[in-house]
Amino acid sequence: MPDQPANATPSPGQMVVSALTRLLEMLYPGQPPLDIITLNDIERRYPLTKMGPPAMRAIEQAQRIMRAVGNYQQIGLCEFHVGLIYLFYHDFHGAVEQFAEARRQWSFVNETASVCLAYYAEGRGQELALHYEAAMACYGKVDQWLPRAPLGSAQESLHRFTAALATDVAQAQMALRELLRQAFPDMPMETDVPDDGRAVPLPVLSPIPSGDAYQWYQVMGRGGDFLHTIPAHAWLLVDTSARLFRHGELVIIGSNSPNLTGSIQVQPHTQQSRFQRNYLGQMQEQARPEEGPFVRNVQTGEVQFRFPTEDNQMTAVLGLVVGYWLGQIRPAQP
Repeated sequence: MPDQPANATPSPGQMVVSALTRLLEMLYPGQPPLDIITLNDIERRYPLTKMGPPAMRAIEQAQRIMRAVGNYQQIGLCEFHVGLIYLFYHDFHGAVEQFAEARRQWSFVNETASVCLAYYAEGRGQELALHYEAAMACYGKVDQWLPRAPLGSAQESLHRFTAALATDVAQAQMALRELLRQAFPDMPMETDVPDDGRAVPLPVLSPIPSGDAYQWYQVMGRGGDFLHTIPAHAWLLVDTSARLFRHGELVIIGSNSPNLTGSIQVQPHTQQSRFQRNYLGQMQEQARPEEGPFVRNVQTGEVQFRFPTEDNQMTAVLGLVVGYWLGQIRPAQP
């Protein structure tokens, strides 16, 4: 991992890169093949432009070369290094895709230990992207796959790797559960497990944003197939200070209009809504205002509204959905 200034505080993504690099070096010690591009290569070659177009061209070239060679183990290693690059530069969704591709390549040649590492890295990326259920699922896959790693006559480094990964996964699972407990102090999760006496330190920088601007909304009901991956009773973390929105982003819409219908109705967890109805929506680029009740100005990013004809009407985007939790949360017992 590139050196940081002495007084610089590493970001959550950089902290995860450091932990993943430590595990990766247990499986693949020494320098990777020259045609594989690494985070150190990006920092050395492109100190000014960082993850700009030159770096992206170099990454794509490395991927083409490795795929042409056809060594699945090295293709997986290349994709994993690209995932570390994306993670370091805070492209968490891109990192998740790269770790998943690394896992796929390693699975072709039964590199079980490497597959476990890729699942873990994918989970850390999902957690940083605030996709908590997906992160938990990845950690569970590590638990499922790790006992399959061949350890009979394996080298000592593999034994050390499996022990270190098992510890890291257990800590990640418990820390994520604790973060959700902090977000819902009065609502224990169904995913709680009995306390086994182990004390796990929380991350220095929590992946769950906090503060007055962040509010939780719960999906109360749904109809139709819109955003079918988000079920009833899911919890949505919303940045209520957001004012600019991009195409495809999920937003919370408040309305007093009986004509504004939606398939996913939501309710704030703590604060009182000033609207009669709240919905989960998805921002879409609209060519003409009459195509929908609200549209985004593609030049400024600001939201423009087409109000119904009734008097005393209010319709507004209340905030940007920055994460969600799909696990069940039950009310605290009296």
